[in-house]
Amino acid sequence: MVADSSSQLEGLSALIMQAPSWRRSVLLICLFGGAIELMLLLAGIRQSELVAYTGILVFTVPALFAAAVTGPLVRWGGGNDITPDWSALIALGGCIATILITFSPVLLLATDLVVLFFAASMGIVFFLRILLLGGRLWIIISGIFCSLP
Repeated sequence: MVADSSSQLEGLSALIMQAPSWRRSVLLICLFGGAIELMLLLAGIRQSELVAYTGILVFTVPALFAAAVTGPLVRWGGGNDITPDWSALIALGGCIATILITFSPVLLLATDLVVLFFAASMGIVFFLRILLLGGRLWIIISGIFCSLP
């Protein structure tokens, strides 16, 4: 009796949320990176070599890399198969969280803390991705680092 209700609940859990197409998530990731590039250009900050192509290199490329690599890494780690739609959606969520955390000091006019908040956002997003993927990625990563000399 209990097994029947739990299996029905698992069957209904797929209806709670359906991931959008991976193309839509990748498009949004690219739009966010382009928007950051445009804001830096309009603010006149982009002339410096340090922040040239920041929106693309710092936000877009890692998110696209995460979207492409998540599925194969989860399969390699022995986890459940993850679709490209879910992989891209998780990467999009990480990209949005990174942007919000990184630029939060700008709201307080503490622009010298942006690099620190970017580093913190990378750690937070990595931790959240590990939790979302059920810890399987953590086993792989800890095995790699523990086997190093």
